Amino acid sequence: MFKGLRSVCGELLVDLQHVGSTAAPDLSAKPILDIAAAVATLDSLPELIRRLTIAGYLCRGDQKDAEGHLFVVEPSPDVLTIHLRDVEHDGVQWRNYVRFLAASACDSYTAFKAAFIREILDTQRS
Repeated sequence: MFKGLRSVCGELLVDLQHVGSTAAPDLSAKPILDIAAAVATLDSLPELIRRLTIAGYLCRGDQKDAEGHLFVVEPSPDVLTIHLRDVEHDGVQWRNYVRFLAASACDSYTAFKAAFIREILDTQRS
C-alpha cells in the first residue's frame, strides 16, 4: 500500500503512517485503513491532489477541524476502504498522529511483555 502511494506522490511526501483504530493491535476497528501523509508544506497540495486523483483517490476537501485534506478510496458507492489525510509534517495534527502511534506501540509492548513473563513464570512453577 505505502509503496504505491510513495510511487504516486514521490517527493511530495515526507512520511506516511498507518494511523487510526486499525493501527492499534487488538482494538476494535472499522474496515477502513487510515493513513496520514505528511507533506513538507501545504504549497504542494495542488500537485498532490492531481496525482492522487489520477491514482483513483477522491478528494473530499479541506477538513479544517482535523487539519488537512481528506482523500478516500471508494470501490463502490457507500463503501470506503481507505482514508488518506494529508497534513503538514511539522503541524499539530502530525504530532498528534505520532503521539498516538507511540502510545499504542507502548501499550502493545507492555501487554505482550506482561503475557510473556506470566507464561515463563507459569512454566517454571510446573
